Amino acid sequence: MGAAARLITERGAASVTVEDIGEAAGIAGPSVYSHFEGKQELLAAVLDRGNEWLWTETTRVFTHARSGQEALDGLVCSYLVLAVEHGMASVLIGDLGQFAEQDRERFRQAQADYLREWSALLYSGRSQQEETAARVRVNMAVMAINHAVRVPRLRRLPELEETLFRIARAALGTTAAA
Repeated sequence: MGAAARLITERGAASVTVEDIGEAAGIAGPSVYSHFEGKQELLAAVLDRGNEWLWTETTRVFTHARSGQEALDGLVCSYLVLAVEHGMASVLIGDLGQFAEQDRERFRQAQADYLREWSALLYSGRSQQEETAARVRVNMAVMAINHAVRVPRLRRLPELEETLFRIARAALGTTAAA
């Protein structure tokens, strides 16, 4: 699944074959079928694993955070690890068109639920306008990360995670970007 995630991040799901995935994993392409019925099932497994990782990290962050700001910073950091170090953001957001409608809806709902946790840290519950602003800010932060990690020249920047952390915090309105 790691090889599939890396290739899909680099080239997009439509451009990656089961044979490519097998080769990247050090096995014959057809051997992938011993583990998955096809590319769609493999991609679904990658998405499920990414979502599970995000929720595990969310629980860890909320357990250890001493403030809402610390929790939000922790969520940004954990998302950056998944996006930059593991190359999963593109898989989580970019290739839902590869799935049947039922699976697409399941993954969209998982993403919405996850991002709602971020929004809850920004939203104090006073008005619909404030809730909408929090959701927009969260989506801006995540979209900035997702876009940057999909651009090969940006992925090679030595301080990418630190830069994206500052950009995400600025988008969230919690601090100005330096």
